[in-house]
Amino acid sequence: VRGKNGTVYGPWSPTWDFMTEGVTSMEDNPEVPTQFTLYQNYPNPFNPATSIKYKVASITNVKLAVYDVLGREVATLVDEIKPPGTYEVSFDASRLSAGMYVYTIRAGKFSETRKMLLLK
Repeated sequence: VRGKNGTVYGPWSPTWDFMTEGVTSMEDNPEVPTQFTLYQNYPNPFNPATSIKYKVASITNVKLAVYDVLGREVATLVDEIKPPGTYEVSFDASRLSAGMYVYTIRAGKFSETRKMLLLK
């Protein structure tokens, strides 16, 4: 490779041989989301595990947490900076009591909450 500054090219970089591992492709996620979205967990009701899918529209810190009906946080599923894309996380509630729970996503200025039901 070589760089270009306006109309002037720099020298070519040295040639290197290399191998890649774990190559990803845009085909895995061809669509970059244009808005933040939080989907309903599946399955719902669930016992003891469920999946939660969400979309991130821009690079931002994402926090996805689960709360009981009294508003106490019982699990933090995601709390990190995420690039745009579609994500899915599993939630194992085997240590929790049966009942209604809510999960909330906060990503930049976006926030949304949904209900889920744990049956035992």
